[in-house]
Amino acid sequence: MSQVSSDSGAIIAAFQANLVGSFLACSMAALVAYEYILTVNQEVAMIWRRRWTSVTWLFIANRYIMIALIIWDVSPSTVQVGFMPPFQLNHIDKGLDLMTEVN
Repeated sequence: MSQVSSDSGAIIAAFQANLVGSFLACSMAALVAYEYILTVNQEVAMIWRRRWTSVTWLFIANRYIMIALIIWDVSPSTVQVGFMPPFQLNHIDKGLDLMTEVN
């Protein structure tokens, strides 16, 4: 019975850590959106209407790459890299056990 309670405790801790990370990502996205809304008029006046120099390109890259990364971070991922169904993991574990018994 203690095995079940320790497993559920680990699951709850992992869920809470994931939930805190999600809250932080969403709050960061909200702050970036708020900052963008406040400063878009200044950006148009000072950046978009002037001659394009390397400083202008640097500002645009810095601002819009950050916004794209925040959106990427907040959006849910639908594809998991390296995903293996549980039944395949069991076969791999058994194969590894057999390999250790042979050696």
